[in-house]
Amino acid sequence: MLELGLAISLVNLLSKTDFAVISYLLLIYESARYLATLGFPESVFYFFERVTRHARKAFVLQTCAIMVVTATVSALVIFGISYAVPGLLGHWNDADQAAVMEFLPIMALVAFLEIPTWPVSNVLLAANRQKDAAWYQLLTSSLTFAAIIGPLALGYPLMVSLYCLLGYSIIRFIISFLWLWAVLPPLVEVSGKSLLKEQIKFAIPIGASSLVSRFNKFIDKFVVSLILPAAALAEYNVGAQEIPIVRVIPFAVGSVLISRYVNLQLEDKKQELLELWYKGIRKVSL
Repeated sequence: MLELGLAISLVNLLSKTDFAVISYLLLIYESARYLATLGFPESVFYFFERVTRHARKAFVLQTCAIMVVTATVSALVIFGISYAVPGLLGHWNDADQAAVMEFLPIMALVAFLEIPTWPVSNVLLAANRQKDAAWYQLLTSSLTFAAIIGPLALGYPLMVSLYCLLGYSIIRFIISFLWLWAVLPPLVEVSGKSLLKEQIKFAIPIGASSLVSRFNKFIDKFVVSLILPAAALAEYNVGAQEIPIVRVIPFAVGSVLISRYVNLQLEDKKQELLELWYKGIRKVSL
Protein backbone atom coordinates (compact mmCIF):
# COMPACT_ATOMS: atom_id res chain seq x y z
CA MET A 1 0.00 0.00 0.00
CA LEU A 2 2.99 2.31 0.49
CA GLU A 3 3.62 2.00 -3.24
CA LEU A 4 0.12 3.33 -3.92
CA GLY A 5 0.57 6.03 -1.28
CA LEU A 6 3.84 7.05 -2.93
CA ALA A 7 2.13 7.50 -6.30
CA ILE A 8 -0.73 9.52 -4.79
CA SER A 9 1.71 11.75 -2.88
CA LEU A 10 3.89 12.36 -5.93
CA VAL A 11 0.89 13.37 -8.01
CA ASN A 12 -0.11 15.95 -5.41
CA LEU A 13 3.39 17.32 -4.76
CA LEU A 14 4.90 17.51 -8.24
CA SER A 15 4.10 19.24 -11.49
CA LYS A 16 2.97 17.01 -14.33
CA THR A 17 6.36 17.04 -16.05
CA ASP A 18 8.30 16.40 -12.82
CA PHE A 19 5.97 13.49 -12.11
CA ALA A 20 6.74 12.17 -15.60
CA VAL A 21 10.48 12.50 -14.93
CA ILE A 22 10.45 10.57 -11.64
CA SER A 23 8.03 8.01 -13.12
CA TYR A 24 10.50 7.36 -15.93
CA LEU A 25 13.43 7.15 -13.49
CA LEU A 26 11.60 4.62 -11.32
CA LEU A 27 10.54 2.71 -14.45
CA ILE A 28 14.15 2.33 -15.56
CA TYR A 29 15.32 1.46 -12.05
CA GLU A 30 12.65 -1.19 -11.39
CA SER A 31 13.24 -2.79 -14.80
CA ALA A 32 16.98 -2.96 -14.11
CA ARG A 33 16.29 -4.39 -10.65
CA TYR A 34 14.06 -7.15 -11.98
CA LEU A 35 16.68 -7.98 -14.60
CA ALA A 36 19.44 -8.08 -11.98
CA THR A 37 17.66 -10.17 -9.35
CA LEU A 38 16.47 -12.88 -11.77
CA GLY A 39 15.59 -15.87 -9.55
CA PHE A 40 18.38 -15.53 -6.98
CA PRO A 41 16.27 -14.15 -4.10
CA GLU A 42 13.74 -16.95 -4.71
CA SER A 43 16.52 -19.56 -4.80
CA VAL A 44 17.14 -18.86 -1.10
CA PHE A 45 14.00 -20.80 -0.18
CA TYR A 46 15.15 -23.85 -2.15
CA PHE A 47 18.73 -24.04 -0.91
CA PHE A 48 18.53 -22.70 2.64
CA GLU A 49 17.24 -25.97 4.12
CA ARG A 50 19.58 -28.00 1.92
CA VAL A 51 22.80 -26.61 3.38
CA THR A 52 24.01 -27.33 6.89
CA ARG A 53 23.22 -24.83 9.63
CA HIS A 54 26.79 -23.54 9.79
CA ALA A 55 27.06 -23.16 6.01
CA ARG A 56 24.00 -20.90 5.77
CA LYS A 57 25.89 -17.67 6.35
CA ALA A 58 28.34 -18.61 3.59
CA PHE A 59 25.44 -19.43 1.27
CA VAL A 60 23.78 -16.08 1.99
CA LEU A 61 27.06 -14.24 1.40
CA GLN A 62 27.40 -16.14 -1.88
CA THR A 63 23.91 -15.05 -2.92
CA CYS A 64 24.60 -11.42 -2.03
CA ALA A 65 27.93 -11.56 -3.88
CA ILE A 66 26.10 -12.70 -7.01
CA MET A 67 23.72 -9.79 -6.54
CA VAL A 68 26.65 -7.36 -6.27
CA VAL A 69 27.83 -8.53 -9.70
CA THR A 70 24.39 -8.23 -11.30
CA ALA A 71 23.84 -4.89 -9.53
CA THR A 72 27.06 -3.57 -11.06
CA VAL A 73 25.88 -4.59 -14.52
CA SER A 74 22.47 -2.99 -13.93
CA ALA A 75 24.04 0.23 -12.67
CA LEU A 76 26.19 0.43 -15.78
CA VAL A 77 23.13 -0.15 -17.98
CA ILE A 78 21.20 2.63 -16.22
CA PHE A 79 24.21 4.93 -16.56
CA GLY A 80 24.45 4.05 -20.25
CA ILE A 81 20.77 4.82 -20.82
CA SER A 82 21.42 8.42 -19.71
CA TYR A 83 23.45 8.91 -22.91
CA ALA A 84 20.66 7.44 -25.05
CA VAL A 85 17.89 9.69 -23.64
CA PRO A 86 17.71 12.09 -26.64
CA GLY A 87 17.01 9.15 -28.94
CA LEU A 88 14.65 7.36 -26.55
CA LEU A 89 12.64 10.40 -25.47
CA GLY A 90 12.54 12.32 -28.73
CA HIS A 91 9.01 13.60 -28.07
CA TRP A 92 9.98 15.14 -24.71
CA ASN A 93 11.12 18.75 -24.51
CA ASP A 94 14.79 19.57 -23.91
CA ALA A 95 14.36 20.48 -20.22
CA ASP A 96 12.67 17.17 -19.36
CA GLN A 97 15.29 15.21 -21.31
CA ALA A 98 18.07 17.07 -19.49
CA ALA A 99 16.48 16.28 -16.11
CA VAL A 100 16.31 12.56 -16.91
CA MET A 101 19.92 12.57 -18.14
CA GLU A 102 21.05 14.34 -14.96
CA PHE A 103 19.17 12.06 -12.56
CA LEU A 104 19.80 8.63 -14.11
CA PRO A 105 23.39 8.38 -12.74
CA ILE A 106 21.95 8.86 -9.23
CA MET A 107 19.51 6.01 -9.88
CA ALA A 108 22.45 3.89 -11.09
CA LEU A 109 24.12 4.34 -7.69
CA VAL A 110 20.84 3.50 -5.93
CA ALA A 111 20.62 0.29 -7.95
CA PHE A 112 24.22 -0.65 -7.15
CA LEU A 113 23.56 -0.30 -3.40
CA GLU A 114 19.99 -1.59 -3.12
CA ILE A 115 19.93 -4.62 -5.43
CA PRO A 116 22.42 -6.70 -3.35
CA THR A 117 20.06 -6.37 -0.36
CA TRP A 118 17.06 -7.78 -2.23
CA PRO A 119 17.42 -11.39 -0.91
CA VAL A 120 17.42 -10.24 2.75
CA SER A 121 13.68 -10.55 3.31
CA ASN A 122 13.64 -14.07 1.84
CA VAL A 123 16.63 -15.06 3.99
CA LEU A 124 14.79 -13.93 7.12
CA LEU A 125 11.69 -15.88 6.08
CA ALA A 126 13.74 -18.98 5.30
CA ALA A 127 15.34 -18.69 8.73
CA ASN A 128 11.84 -18.73 10.30
CA ARG A 129 12.15 -15.12 11.37
CA GLN A 130 8.82 -13.96 9.98
CA LYS A 131 8.56 -11.01 12.37
CA ASP A 132 12.05 -9.84 11.42
CA ALA A 133 11.12 -10.10 7.74
CA ALA A 134 7.92 -8.11 8.33
CA TRP A 135 9.80 -5.41 10.24
CA TYR A 136 12.50 -5.29 7.57
CA GLN A 137 9.92 -4.82 4.81
CA LEU A 138 8.05 -2.18 6.80
CA LEU A 139 11.25 -0.32 7.70
CA THR A 140 12.70 -0.27 4.19
CA SER A 141 9.39 0.64 2.55
CA SER A 142 8.77 3.43 5.06
CA LEU A 143 12.29 4.82 4.61
CA THR A 144 11.88 4.77 0.83
CA PHE A 145 8.62 6.70 1.15
CA ALA A 146 10.16 9.20 3.58
CA ALA A 147 13.28 9.69 1.45
CA ILE A 148 11.27 10.53 -1.67
CA ILE A 149 8.25 12.34 -0.23
CA GLY A 150 9.83 14.09 2.77
CA PRO A 151 11.96 16.61 0.85
CA LEU A 152 9.18 17.28 -1.67
CA ALA A 153 6.66 17.93 1.13
CA LEU A 154 9.13 20.44 2.62
CA GLY A 155 9.34 22.28 -0.69
CA TYR A 156 12.70 21.03 -1.91
CA PRO A 157 13.27 20.21 -5.61
CA LEU A 158 13.25 16.73 -7.07
CA MET A 159 17.05 16.50 -7.07
CA VAL A 160 17.16 16.74 -3.25
CA SER A 161 14.60 13.93 -3.04
CA LEU A 162 16.75 11.70 -5.25
CA TYR A 163 19.87 12.39 -3.19
CA CYS A 164 17.87 11.45 -0.08
CA LEU A 165 16.91 8.22 -1.86
CA LEU A 166 20.62 7.60 -2.47
CA GLY A 167 21.30 8.22 1.22
CA TYR A 168 18.57 5.74 2.12
CA SER A 169 20.13 3.09 -0.15
CA ILE A 170 23.46 3.49 1.68
CA ILE A 171 21.70 3.06 5.05
CA ARG A 172 19.77 0.05 3.75
CA PHE A 173 22.98 -1.58 2.47
CA ILE A 174 24.68 -1.25 5.86
CA ILE A 175 21.67 -2.24 8.00
CA SER A 176 20.84 -5.25 5.81
CA PHE A 177 24.20 -6.92 6.16
CA LEU A 178 24.50 -6.13 9.87
CA TRP A 179 21.03 -7.63 10.37
CA LEU A 180 21.90 -10.81 8.46
CA TRP A 181 25.22 -11.17 10.26
CA ALA A 182 23.45 -10.95 13.60
CA VAL A 183 20.63 -13.44 12.95
CA LEU A 184 22.44 -16.15 10.98
CA PRO A 185 24.45 -18.95 12.66
CA PRO A 186 28.24 -18.50 12.93
CA LEU A 187 30.25 -19.01 9.75
CA VAL A 188 31.96 -22.40 10.11
CA GLU A 189 31.52 -24.14 6.75
CA VAL A 190 32.15 -22.53 3.37
CA SER A 191 29.89 -23.33 0.41
CA GLY A 192 31.79 -24.76 -2.53
CA LYS A 193 31.82 -24.10 -6.26
CA SER A 194 29.34 -26.93 -6.84
CA LEU A 195 26.68 -25.11 -4.79
CA LEU A 196 27.35 -21.90 -6.72
CA LYS A 197 26.81 -23.74 -10.02
CA GLU A 198 23.66 -25.40 -8.68
CA GLN A 199 22.26 -22.05 -7.53
CA ILE A 200 22.94 -20.41 -10.90
CA LYS A 201 21.36 -23.31 -12.79
CA PHE A 202 18.33 -23.18 -10.50
CA ALA A 203 17.86 -19.41 -10.40
CA ILE A 204 18.32 -18.32 -14.02
CA PRO A 205 15.46 -20.38 -15.58
CA ILE A 206 13.08 -19.33 -12.79
CA GLY A 207 14.18 -15.72 -13.15
CA ALA A 208 13.84 -15.78 -16.93
CA SER A 209 10.28 -17.12 -16.76
CA SER A 210 9.18 -14.57 -14.15
CA LEU A 211 10.98 -11.77 -16.00
CA VAL A 212 8.45 -11.95 -18.82
CA SER A 213 5.46 -11.40 -16.53
CA ARG A 214 7.29 -8.64 -14.67
CA PHE A 215 8.10 -6.76 -17.86
CA ASN A 216 4.45 -7.02 -18.91
CA LYS A 217 3.86 -4.56 -16.08
CA PHE A 218 6.18 -2.00 -17.69
CA ILE A 219 6.09 -2.47 -21.45
CA ASP A 220 3.06 -0.23 -21.97
CA LYS A 221 4.74 2.61 -20.06
CA PHE A 222 7.88 2.25 -22.16
CA VAL A 223 5.81 2.50 -25.32
CA VAL A 224 4.04 5.63 -24.07
CA SER A 225 7.36 7.25 -23.13
CA LEU A 226 8.76 6.52 -26.60
CA ILE A 227 5.91 7.90 -28.69
CA LEU A 228 4.31 10.63 -26.55
CA PRO A 229 5.51 13.70 -24.60
CA ALA A 230 6.27 13.73 -20.86
CA ALA A 231 2.82 15.04 -19.85
CA ALA A 232 1.17 12.06 -21.55
CA LEU A 233 3.35 9.60 -19.63
CA ALA A 234 2.38 11.34 -16.38
CA GLU A 235 -1.33 11.03 -17.15
CA TYR A 236 -0.97 7.43 -18.31
CA ASN A 237 0.94 6.43 -15.15
CA VAL A 238 -1.87 7.72 -12.97
CA GLY A 239 -4.47 5.75 -14.92
CA ALA A 240 -2.32 2.59 -15.00
CA GLN A 241 -1.59 2.56 -11.26
CA GLU A 242 -2.47 -0.82 -9.76
CA ILE A 243 -4.33 -1.36 -6.49
CA PRO A 244 -1.98 -3.91 -4.88
CA ILE A 245 -4.35 -5.54 -2.37
CA VAL A 246 -5.25 -8.56 -4.52
CA ARG A 247 -1.66 -9.69 -5.14
CA VAL A 248 -0.39 -8.78 -1.67
CA ILE A 249 -2.56 -11.31 0.22
CA PRO A 250 -1.50 -14.56 -1.51
CA PHE A 251 2.12 -13.36 -1.74
CA ALA A 252 2.25 -12.72 2.01
CA VAL A 253 0.80 -16.14 2.88
CA GLY A 254 3.04 -17.93 0.39
CA SER A 255 6.16 -16.17 1.68
CA VAL A 256 5.42 -17.30 5.25
CA LEU A 257 4.70 -20.92 4.29
CA ILE A 258 7.31 -21.58 1.60
CA SER A 259 10.17 -22.50 3.94
CA ARG A 260 7.86 -24.95 5.74
CA TYR A 261 6.97 -26.52 2.37
CA VAL A 262 10.66 -27.10 1.63
CA ASN A 263 11.25 -28.54 5.10
CA LEU A 264 8.37 -31.00 4.82
CA GLN A 265 9.45 -32.04 1.34
CA LEU A 266 13.00 -32.76 2.53
CA GLU A 267 11.60 -34.85 5.41
CA ASP A 268 9.36 -36.71 2.91
CA LYS A 269 6.24 -35.70 4.87
CA LYS A 270 4.06 -35.47 1.79
CA GLN A 271 0.71 -35.73 3.58
CA GLU A 272 1.61 -32.97 6.03
CA LEU A 273 2.80 -30.80 3.14
CA LEU A 274 -0.48 -31.36 1.30
CA GLU A 275 -2.50 -30.51 4.40
CA LEU A 276 -0.50 -27.30 4.88
CA TRP A 277 -1.07 -26.44 1.22
CA TYR A 278 -4.84 -26.89 1.59
CA LYS A 279 -4.81 -24.84 4.80
CA GLY A 280 -3.08 -22.02 2.96
CA ILE A 281 -5.65 -22.17 0.17
CA ARG A 282 -8.51 -21.94 2.67
CA LYS A 283 -6.94 -18.97 4.47
CA VAL A 284 -6.29 -17.05 1.23
CA SER A 285 -9.81 -17.81 -0.02
CA LEU A 286 -11.31 -16.41 3.18
